[in-house]
Amino acid sequence: MLASRSLTGWILTLGPIVTFVGFLGFVFPALGGSTPDGSTEFIKLMGENADIIEFGSLIGTFGLCLHAAGIALLNSQMRDGSGSQIMLAGTIIYVMGTAGYIMESALFSNAAEWGASEGFLDGIMFYNLAQAIGSWATFFTLIGFSIVGLAILIQKNFNMILAYAFIVIGLAGAIIAIIDYSSDLMIIGYLGNAILLVVTGILTIRSKE
Repeated sequence: MLASRSLTGWILTLGPIVTFVGFLGFVFPALGGSTPDGSTEFIKLMGENADIIEFGSLIGTFGLCLHAAGIALLNSQMRDGSGSQIMLAGTIIYVMGTAGYIMESALFSNAAEWGASEGFLDGIMFYNLAQAIGSWATFFTLIGFSIVGLAILIQKNFNMILAYAFIVIGLAGAIIAIIDYSSDLMIIGYLGNAILLVVTGILTIRSKE
């Protein structure tokens, strides 16, 4: 059975991988690389690939849940340190944001189903709802992410560069999400979050119990 620290590290590492497999391996190719714009043509395209989109979204969202699980396990590893209370606050906000991602994916998949049945107006409505919830979910998730970075900075259980990266990427991504969720700049938050979680996971695995 994996030790608690190793389990934390593996979940932090595997979460982003599973997320990218779901969204980049299934959803993005199913959309033909087109930019999501909520148009009738886009909803029609979603409908033509509804099953793939639903399957990919399910996998990708499960990966996002692993992100949150990893953060929660990291919180338990830091519970007796000087940054424990701040870490707990960041974890709660991160997990609440992740719940929003589940809603976003469900609505996005529902939009694809409406597209498959040629209910384009309903599909557009569900797509727009998904975008609205996704924007707020991303904002709160990345704010939680930056607070986790602050906790790491205070507790000094990882390299300080990693802590500052958590804070900067979290804040930058949160600001972009709330200003323009459809912006290409969202890659800063998505990719930055994934890379930093993987790095944290690897460092956790390599650290001694």
